[in-house]
Amino acid sequence: MLWMEIKLTLDGSGVLAAARASDPKAGSGSVVLPLDKLRDFGEKLARAAARQGAIDKALRQEAWALHDALFRGKVRDVYVHMRALLGGVGARGLLVRLVFPDPAQRDLQAIPWEALCERDTEKYLGTSADIVVVRDLSEAGEDVWGPAPSPIRPLLVSSLGDPELLLAALEERRRDGALERLEPLVGDRATPLRFSEALRQYRSRRPNLLHLVGHGSRNEQRSPVLLLGDGAGGHQGIPFASLASDLRATFDDLRLILLDSCSGADPGPFCGAVEPLLTMSGARAVVAYLWPVDPKSARICSEELYQLLCGAGDTRGDIAASLNGARRQLAKTSDGGHPAEAFSPVLYLLGTSSALFKMPETEAAPRVLRSESAVPPLCAFTKELRERLLAIVKDIAWPRDVLLCAYRESAPAEWRFLFEDASDGNLAGKMILKLEDAFITSTGAHPLLDFVAVLIALAAAPAASWTHPEQVSSLVDWAALAKDHLGLSELQRDALRRRAHEVERGFAKQETYIDVALETVDQDRYRVHAFRVAVRGGRAESEPIEFGEDREYGFDELEALVAQQMTKLAKVKPVVELVVPVELLARCRADQWRIHHGISPRRTSLGAAYRVVLRSWERCYENEEFWEAWQQRWRRFLAPPDQARACVCVDKVAELPSSSDHGAVKLRLPPDSDELAMLLEDGTPVAVWPREGAAEALDECLSMLPSGAQAPDWRELVRQHRRSATEKHLDECLVLLWDDFDRRPPNPGERSSGPVRRTGAA
Repeated sequence: MLWMEIKLTLDGSGVLAAARASDPKAGSGSVVLPLDKLRDFGEKLARAAARQGAIDKALRQEAWALHDALFRGKVRDVYVHMRALLGGVGARGLLVRLVFPDPAQRDLQAIPWEALCERDTEKYLGTSADIVVVRDLSEAGEDVWGPAPSPIRPLLVSSLGDPELLLAALEERRRDGALERLEPLVGDRATPLRFSEALRQYRSRRPNLLHLVGHGSRNEQRSPVLLLGDGAGGHQGIPFASLASDLRATFDDLRLILLDSCSGADPGPFCGAVEPLLTMSGARAVVAYLWPVDPKSARICSEELYQLLCGAGDTRGDIAASLNGARRQLAKTSDGGHPAEAFSPVLYLLGTSSALFKMPETEAAPRVLRSESAVPPLCAFTKELRERLLAIVKDIAWPRDVLLCAYRESAPAEWRFLFEDASDGNLAGKMILKLEDAFITSTGAHPLLDFVAVLIALAAAPAASWTHPEQVSSLVDWAALAKDHLGLSELQRDALRRRAHEVERGFAKQETYIDVALETVDQDRYRVHAFRVAVRGGRAESEPIEFGEDREYGFDELEALVAQQMTKLAKVKPVVELVVPVELLARCRADQWRIHHGISPRRTSLGAAYRVVLRSWERCYENEEFWEAWQQRWRRFLAPPDQARACVCVDKVAELPSSSDHGAVKLRLPPDSDELAMLLEDGTPVAVWPREGAAEALDECLSMLPSGAQAPDWRELVRQHRRSATEKHLDECLVLLWDDFDRRPPNPGERSSGPVRRTGAA
C-alpha cells in the first residue's frame, strides 16, 4: 500500500511536521504549523461535537487554512507525488500516517487532524474516498503482521448492560459468514474481580476484535483506567496497562480494539488509553474517540464500521477505509452538513497496512480506490491546449512586472523566483512551459491554470493599457477549455476567480515609502538623502524630498525634520525606512521620535503611528559583494519550503549555527554593532530585537512573528506592539531591521529635479 508519513513534534510555539513516503522519489521535507491555531480549532470542534452541531462556515475556513498550512512546501511536494501514484494499476489508496513519537507531547494527539479540509471543498481528510489518515506512536518499520483469517470474531465488553441494538446489527453479518458472533462479556462477569478470569474463558474462541463499550477515566495515580461495574451499583477501574497485559497473555490473534465512547466517557487519547493498548496488548490497531459523543451517534458509527469491515464492498477487511466510510455515514445523519461528532473517532495503526482481516477473495473484488478528483502526474494539458495558449500570450506586450507577479502568485514555492533575473525575450512562454511541468494542487487546480487566471485579472484591469479586449477574451476562452479538460467543479472555478481578483486588487494597491538615508560625513555628522516612493503594480516612482542636502546634521537634529515632513502626508500611511550606517543600527531610536499625528494635539511616537524600520546603508549602497547572500536569504524568508529553519530565534547572534539556512533572525537580547555587522555580511535581511532585553511580553511578541510570503507583515505587527506600549515602557519596544531585497531604496546619485522612475518588485 502507498503511504506517506508525517512525524509531528512540538517545536517552540509551533508544531514541526516532517514528511517522508514509501516511494523514495517523493523526497522529504518539513513545515511548522501554528500550535495555538491548531488547539483553538480542536477546542471549537469539540464544543460543536458536545452540542451535536455541524461544522459551520467559519470552522470550515479554519480547517481549510490548517490544511494549507500542513500541505505546503516540501510536504506538499511529497503529498502531491504520492497522490499522483494513485492512478497506478492496483493502487489501493494513499495511507497518510501521523506519527506522535514523544509521549510527553500527548496534547498533539488531541488535535483533530482528520478534520483538516482541502481548500474550497468539503473533502475532509477523515472522510476521503482515496486517502486514509491513521495515527501511530512510532515511525513505520517493516510490517511483520499478516491479516487475520476470516471470519471476524468480535468480543463485546460492556459495563453499560447488554448492547442489544449493536448485537442486532451484527446478526446480518453473522448470517453471511463474514462474522462469528461471540457471547458478549457483560453483567457480573464484567466486574474488575472476575474480568481476567472471564477473558481466559474466550481463549479457545480466539477473538480477533475487542469492542469495549463504556467509560474511561483516571485513577488516583492519574493512570488511565476502564470503568467497569462493581456489582453493587458503582464502578471500579481497571488500568489500561493491566488490561493490555491480560490481552497479550490471553489472545494470539487480536488485531483490533474498539474503544466505544458515549456521553460522559473519556476513553481516548486524553486519558492515555491508546498508548498501552497499542504497544502492550498485541493488537495492531485501536479506534478511540477524541471527545464524548451521543450514544446514538456512537452506535451509528459502530454499526457502519462493522457493515463496511465485514461487507462485500471495497472496504472489506480494511479498518482505515471502513472508518472513513463510517465517518461519512455519521456526517449524513445531520441536516446541517458535517457534524463535528464525525471526527471524534480516530484510528491508531501499527505498520503501513490497514488490511487487518483477510476475507475470502471470492466474496469481494480487490479494492482499488480512485478519487473523483484523482491527481494526474505531469503533462496534464494536451499539446493543442499548450500551443494555443503560447500563441495567445505571444501577441500580448506583457509588462515584465505583470508576468513576474502572476508567476510568483501561481508557481510552487520552490519555483517562485526562477525568472527574477531572466531576459524579457518570450518570458511568458518560458513561464508557461515551466508551469506545465507542475503537479495539480490538492484543490484540483493546476498552477498553469492559476497563472492564466491571474493574467486575465491583471489584463482586464482598467489600468491595463497594454492589452486589447479581444486578447483578454482569447485568454478567457482558453481558460474555459482548460477547466473543462481538468474537470474542475463550480466550487473550484469560483475559488480560482476569487483568488485571481484578490491578486489583481493587491497588484493595483499603492504603497508609499518615506526613505531617509544617512550618509556619514564625520563622526556623528550625516548628510541626509530623502525620497518619497510610490509603489503600484510592481513599479516604483521616487521623488526627492528636500532636506537641505548641502547641510550636515547631527542625528538628534533629524527628529524635527522628519516630524515636519510627516505632517504633510495627510491620510497617507507610509512605511518609514531609516537607511543608516551599521554603527547607528544598534542605537537608532527613530521609532521614538515625537510627532503630531491625526487631529489630537498630543504628540505620539513615530513608531506607534507608522511602520518604522531600519535598513543598512552599507548593504544598500556600498557592498554589492553581499548582494547574492542577501537575495538568497530574502527569498528564503518569503517562500520557505521549511518554516522550521526559515526563521530562527536565539539570544545572541553568536548562537546562530554556521550552517543555518535562515531568512530571518529573532534576537531575545539587544545586539551591538559588531553582531549586526555579522548579520549583514551573512545576508540576513530581517532581524528583530528588544531595545532593553527580553521581557516576557516581548518574548511572547517575538514568537508571534512568522516567516513566509503569506505571513502577517512584521512591520505592522511591530507597530502595533509599539502602540500598545505605555509611555513609561517605551524602552521595551522592538527594533526591526527590514532589508527588502526586491525594493531597495533609491540611490542618492539618482536625485534630480523631477520624479525618478524605478521599476522593480514591491
